[in-house]
Amino acid sequence: MAQLIGYQDGIAGFVGWIRKASLGMVKYRALEDRPAALAQWYWLEKFERTLRILKDAHDAAVVPDPTTPPPPPPPPPPPPARLAPMTHYTVPRADARYCVHSPGVTQRADGKYVDEGGFTYSENGLCDGGRSGKFVAELKPADSMDGLEPCDGYTKDGRTFPPWPAASYEV
Repeated sequence: MAQLIGYQDGIAGFVGWIRKASLGMVKYRALEDRPAALAQWYWLEKFERTLRILKDAHDAAVVPDPTTPPPPPPPPPPPPARLAPMTHYTVPRADARYCVHSPGVTQRADGKYVDEGGFTYSENGLCDGGRSGKFVAELKPADSMDGLEPCDGYTKDGRTFPPWPAASYEV
């Protein structure tokens, strides 16, 4: 990869060496003493100008290495926690039931089930706390289970479950 030449280009040293080696035979003026018309410049002055133009063009074309790499992109957000779906909603005298045989739900050594949201359930689908069991219009109330297990499917108002409605996966 090309590097910047920068201010330590050696041009002034080279021009000074030529002037010294020529023992005053090569004519040269300081930049501020030169005429405006390039045609009136001496050959060493024109040569120095050419070297500076080439050096400046080179440096302008070089993309410097970044001092620090850009930060990595943020990691993708984790997928939402999968909760046990509610299959029957809470009514007076009957708690909501949840299907513990669903993706994202695992059985612990003590026989209880836990979903990815951290909610714990008994084997008969009762939540140990934290989920509301709120009303979901498409589902049956818990007092109308009619001997069904929490994961058993049923039909209500012409709809067959599972799949359970999206609202049954909410807290």
